Amino acid sequence: MNNIPVWIVKDVVPEDDFILKITFADGKIKRYDMKCIIAKGGVFKKIANPILFAQAYADGTTVSWADDIDISPEELYENGVLI
Repeated sequence: MNNIPVWIVKDVVPEDDFILKITFADGKIKRYDMKCIIAKGGVFKKIANPILFAQAYADGTTVSWADDIDISPEELYENGVLI
């Protein structure tokens, strides 16, 4: 039996308007809107630039960007919109 948590990010495609299209370990594909998180500032302020946002990648667990920026995979899974 596969013991990989369902929320593990297998693939991510950054889309326009700060949306992530994410494929999870259980095969579900969800969209996650990052605009509210980016608007809060903090570390995510760095990816408010669309060029930097587009550099999102799946790191084997979650979605990451340069400069050690990442987001909880559980957050992405629980609050992403199933497509």
